[in-house]
Amino acid sequence: ELCGRFLLRVFSVEEVRSVQIDRPQSTAVIRYERGKLGAIELMQRLAAALRGTHGVAPGPQAVSLLPQDLAKSRLTIHRHRGLLSTWEVVGDQPGVLCLRHEIVAADSALARRIAHRIESVHGVLSSVVRPLSGTLKICFDPAQTRTERLLRALESAPDSLPIEIAAGSEPVPVQFGLVNTAVALSVVSDFVVPSVWPATAALLVGTNLRMFRDAASQLGRGQLGLPVLYTTIAAGTLAAGQFLPWAAMNWMLRLWKRQYQQQLASARRRLLGEVIQQQRFARVEAAGGVEVEVPAERLAPGDVILASVGEKLCVDGRIIKGHGLIDERVVRGAMGMTRKGPDEAVYAGSIVLSGDFQVETRGQGPKSRAATLARAALTAANHQLGIKTPTLKGERFASRVVGPTLAAAGLGFSLGGAPTALAILDTDYASGPGLAYPLETLQALSLCYQQGIVVRDPEAIDRLAKVDVLFLDHHPALESLEPEVASVRVFPGHTEFQMLRYAASALRDLDDERAGALRAACRSRRITLLDRIPTRYDTDVTLIHREQVIKVGNLGGQGPEANPAAGARGGPQTKLIDSLMVGVNGQIAGLIDFRPSSRLAAATALQELRGKTQHPLAIGLISESDEPRVRHLATRLGVDFHHGGLTTDDLVQLILGCRKRGLKVAYAGECLLRTRAAREADVAISLDADGLENLDRNPAGIVLLQPDLARLGVLHEVTRIHRRRLLVAQGSAWIPNLFCVAGAFFLGFSSLTTVAITNLGTYSTYARTSAAIRGLEQQLARVSKRRVSRIAS
Repeated sequence: ELCGRFLLRVFSVEEVRSVQIDRPQSTAVIRYERGKLGAIELMQRLAAALRGTHGVAPGPQAVSLLPQDLAKSRLTIHRHRGLLSTWEVVGDQPGVLCLRHEIVAADSALARRIAHRIESVHGVLSSVVRPLSGTLKICFDPAQTRTERLLRALESAPDSLPIEIAAGSEPVPVQFGLVNTAVALSVVSDFVVPSVWPATAALLVGTNLRMFRDAASQLGRGQLGLPVLYTTIAAGTLAAGQFLPWAAMNWMLRLWKRQYQQQLASARRRLLGEVIQQQRFARVEAAGGVEVEVPAERLAPGDVILASVGEKLCVDGRIIKGHGLIDERVVRGAMGMTRKGPDEAVYAGSIVLSGDFQVETRGQGPKSRAATLARAALTAANHQLGIKTPTLKGERFASRVVGPTLAAAGLGFSLGGAPTALAILDTDYASGPGLAYPLETLQALSLCYQQGIVVRDPEAIDRLAKVDVLFLDHHPALESLEPEVASVRVFPGHTEFQMLRYAASALRDLDDERAGALRAACRSRRITLLDRIPTRYDTDVTLIHREQVIKVGNLGGQGPEANPAAGARGGPQTKLIDSLMVGVNGQIAGLIDFRPSSRLAAATALQELRGKTQHPLAIGLISESDEPRVRHLATRLGVDFHHGGLTTDDLVQLILGCRKRGLKVAYAGECLLRTRAAREADVAISLDADGLENLDRNPAGIVLLQPDLARLGVLHEVTRIHRRRLLVAQGSAWIPNLFCVAGAFFLGFSSLTTVAITNLGTYSTYARTSAAIRGLEQQLARVSKRRVSRIAS
């Protein structure tokens, strides 16, 4: 506390730039800006400040001491505008911040953890750690964050690590020291001084001792895996006395491992940024009506925060004041932008698109909905590293061809000796698929999260493509009726075409059940929607088209029941759907009435699902309800079979019976209630309303944020694209390697030639996957930009 008061008083002198404190020496080195004050005048002002007569009350030169450990024996505090920090700002330009700190040069591991923390802050695009110069470069979006927030986030690191680090996803940096040495020694022993080969051989054996042990263990179990293959390569290299191909192969394996880590970290931030990046600060109103920023972790239930356009909410809470538009598709699975007003719930991770809000805090930090989503996303995007290759997934793929490779190498040895055998053994089936699988999975995860689908187990995506039977549990969402346009009442001077077009264009980006009915009505009449026109979202939606001001809003509780002209179909209406009023240039132009149709929304979704599956899929309805009711619902849904009166035990036996017959089974329902059934199914899809809040207890590998069966069609489409891309990646591994095997037999390929060709194949896989990631990133950016531009216009 005493040190803090000392620093605040010293820095109350405007010219002071930094203070270096050395407690053992009882000294403080003060650096100041030259040219403004002489040394004598500076000493006088410092003396006055330390006596408390200089005036340290809040004013133009008032400073704020960021939270840090002031009890250290030695520390240096720097000034940046009105903030005091242990980080020295050496460059501050719009979108780019460069800082220096002794910790970056002293502890590279801690510096990486700090970089991971800053990358989890909303608005940060990338960070680069430079240990040699002790600097950290941060690129950020100035519209979403600013330098002061980044300094506050850095000062809290590494004490409060981001979710990403807590999940254990921080990779260990790939080191090239040994492989560089191996390449240098191999060149010398193979081409310059052959007599140094014992040193190269010793390095080969020393760096592969663990591999030798793993190979012996595998052989003891009667298995053939990559350790056996790599051990055979090492033995062949020692026998042939040519070390450069072995060194080059190991160097390339290390390179692909590093490229994978860098690409994964970058792609995870770019594709899952909306999910994993958290807003760590909130605006609150202090005494006197002054707005101040506080760290989100300091907020308690009941605290009120302020949120305006462009800000991401950092708490789960309740709106107590304000109206506007919020994008909560990622955190709640909404189909579009959501209108919000007082007493409505909002969630951390949502982005304010229009309006100003006061939000009462109910939960923040690890307990928030956004934090739960972030943990699930990071866990799913984290893949186990291989021993030598990028991921264990690639090594498992390559392990299937170890036996045939050893057999082909044995044949090559009998025909062409050790060089031919080594040329066959040096093929690489693991790096390409090992690179592609996690990066392609990351793209699939990103697409799913954009549609309100939480994938906890990436393997569930692969298994879903092979499902033969889908058990659909009875859920209230299955009985929801699709809304439809009941009537269009047009006032003189206007047409039905205009009313439907204006209304559908106004609601197209909103999470409104009437939007689908309007789009369907427009499709049936071949009406095209207005695109890229100025739109304003207030109580009504306002469009500007051909110098006309068009307003579309709720009529106010007057649904089809209040309008006899709308008629009734299929009995009395069970749900009131508000009508829409369309106005043009201040006059009412028409009214559009809606009603629930006779079609079940789930029936349409299941029909679309059948069209997207790759092979026949049997869909069955299961329920604890009585048989007649289930039969009636099954007929309306159009499922293939149904079972009524099923208890959880009955359902488990039904699933086990299907699996015994060799069928792959998916279960979609309330997995928290039917836990055993969800665990026995090959794929479990949760439709639980609180499936996310109780994610730790939920056995489902996939969770739908909304019980909308249309998401199942989206999920199957993502699965189809994912599998196709993985097959292409596997083909990129097979073709160059098989060509090298053929070349070793018929064209005299050497080991070095094999290493070069197989790594060209790996590079093609890496380049194609990276291009796909950039394409998806641009697609997501275009969608976000279009949404924001429509509002801003």
